[in-house]
Amino acid sequence: MPIPLPKGINLPDAPDEDMGGNILGSQQNANMSAVVDGFCADKDVENIKHGIGDKALYVWGRVTYEDVFGEDHFTRFCHHVYWDLNGDVRGHYIPGRNDAD
Repeated sequence: MPIPLPKGINLPDAPDEDMGGNILGSQQNANMSAVVDGFCADKDVENIKHGIGDKALYVWGRVTYEDVFGEDHFTRFCHHVYWDLNGDVRGHYIPGRNDAD
């Protein structure tokens, strides 16, 4: 997707049919993963990984959960993901694209 991410671009929520569930206790961590529909040209991969040029890798989504008191909540997020000069994967939140209740 373009870098910087345009303010008006629509980032759709994932469809509910692939929704899963899990129990996560206090002080525990969890990983999320997904498969991307589509691809980019091999010649663009290195520039995208290092944030060079006009394309970037973004991940976004919505996590819904019920707390220990039975209250429903959500967290909506959007990250720009990139590789630093040491090859470590980094990311940062995109301003205006993160929300929680």
